Amino acid sequence: SNAVAVSLNDGATATLGKDGRIHDNRCATAVVYMRGGANLTVYGKINDNTSEGNCAALYIVTNGDPSHATMEDGGEICGNTNGGTKYGAAVEVQQGDCSFTMNGGRISGNAGPLGAIQVHKGNAVLIMNGGEVAENALNGSADADANVSLSDGTPRAELNAGKLES
Repeated sequence: SNAVAVSLNDGATATLGKDGRIHDNRCATAVVYMRGGANLTVYGKINDNTSEGNCAALYIVTNGDPSHATMEDGGEICGNTNGGTKYGAAVEVQQGDCSFTMNGGRISGNAGPLGAIQVHKGNAVLIMNGGEVAENALNGSADADANVSLSDGTPRAELNAGKLES
């Protein structure tokens, strides 16, 4: 297994188009790792991946400038597993002023120690303007929600529209 399948660093900008697929990867850390002011827009699918370490399918961290990811209609982050002991399985908004914005799409069928999406620390934020987060599972002993977990500091979730359910 590789450390990551896709690495976006130091201001890199990428789009996973509607026919784009990142699937069936087994990674030592994250499947898609974003750091240093990277930006990603997801119209395609990040499905059926396994992170063997403590990272999610989509890991968003600062390491310099804050990184940001956006999921649009048709995008999916489904069926991913975090085999570690911490963090979310689908999306980890790690720290600082990093963000994950859902304007559409679906996050489901993921299993992780802290559910599907973890907004971890600092001013990290999940902004939900649409889409659906549902039917995710905990695979550890943490006392957390299977869909969205907030922890450490002042992370927040802005739930403007969309569907968030067990």
